[in-house]
Amino acid sequence: KDESPFLVSESRPLHGFIHAGGVLQDATVPNMTLASCRAVFAPKITGLSNIEAGLVSAPMSASVLFSSIASHLGGPGQANYTAANSGLDATAIMHQAQGSPASSAQWGAWAGGGMAAQDAGTRRRAERSGIGMVVPEAGLGVMANMLGMMKGACTSHQLLQVGIVTPFVWETALKAFPNPGIYNEFV
Repeated sequence: KDESPFLVSESRPLHGFIHAGGVLQDATVPNMTLASCRAVFAPKITGLSNIEAGLVSAPMSASVLFSSIASHLGGPGQANYTAANSGLDATAIMHQAQGSPASSAQWGAWAGGGMAAQDAGTRRRAERSGIGMVVPEAGLGVMANMLGMMKGACTSHQLLQVGIVTPFVWETALKAFPNPGIYNEFV
């Protein structure tokens, strides 16, 4: 029997997965359409639902969901993207509440590539807001830790449910908020 190395079987059980789908269709709320919202939700929420539906009988050691810093901070014209990523974050929280190790990483723009980094306007807005770019070496280090987690090294109570993986220039970032004084206790 010729088996693909990617097929899940009793001799090759699936222990975890990383869900990293995403697409942007930025628009202001009055200009969003149902089609553009569906296009953004499809890889994030529908994709995750499809993965989970196929894994009903396979208990996972861990799942890692790639969300976006947009889930935490929002972004101009990104209400649909913010909502889709917030759905991933909520799913990780729900899975942990049910005892399944899950984590959602809110990635920022990667330096040198990726959806957001390729747009000069996005880079400039991020800089003005005190949001740095994820240096590839640092981002790969975070991903290596996530892969280590997927080997069963962590239990659900040891995992961060939702984590921001984005560097900040705090002095600049706190000035970008309308009332930075309320955030001082977190710095």
